[in-house]
Amino acid sequence: MQSEPAKETKVTPQTAKVEDMSQPVQSMKIETVVNKPVEPIKVEETSKLEETEKAETKKLDEVQVAQKEFERRFPETKNEPADTWGLTNKYNIQKIRSSNEGKYEDIIDRASRTYGIPKTLIQKMIEVESNFNPKTVSHAGAMGLMQLMPANVKEMGIKNPFSPAESIEGGVKELSGYLKKNNGDLVLALASYNAGPGNVRKYGGVPPFKETQGYIKKILNIDVSK
Repeated sequence: MQSEPAKETKVTPQTAKVEDMSQPVQSMKIETVVNKPVEPIKVEETSKLEETEKAETKKLDEVQVAQKEFERRFPETKNEPADTWGLTNKYNIQKIRSSNEGKYEDIIDRASRTYGIPKTLIQKMIEVESNFNPKTVSHAGAMGLMQLMPANVKEMGIKNPFSPAESIEGGVKELSGYLKKNNGDLVLALASYNAGPGNVRKYGGVPPFKETQGYIKKILNIDVSK
């Protein structure tokens, strides 16, 4: 930034925290530090700001509509912590419950209580990661139900990444850690889980990877590619 302008504007990302998904997934907070007499804001700048605010309002509306539809379809989840995350009707609860989820229900319940992660979110992650196949191995070497990477398996002391209990426990623990590091921002936590925390730091947000953007959309039905 040049030193000549009359004011210096700092733009700080204000992320949508887990505790309050009534806010947009990502908004901008502007703080102004006055160093010299303030010049009037140009019409073009005002228009851009208005367009940004409209886009953020539209995204918030989409999340709220999806959340209401999710609660209408699956009222049994209304009192779960998942509500605060704006989960959507992309969660095929009936399909999950009628297929493989029953095999791991006790494990999922235990991990949910231990780390405060909603059962529905854990179920959806398993569905997206491995389609409930505990023997799945990705081209990158990720293993098991929660597709844990070898480095994370070693770091967490997991003896058998193909064990449903160890995989679910490890995956939920990993996600919980990313939530804490990203101040409760579920979008960034999921991006870290999929692409690695290093890439999230490198790009200052969700990395521009189609796989990661698609991963978040499958789980939260939120388009982060724009």
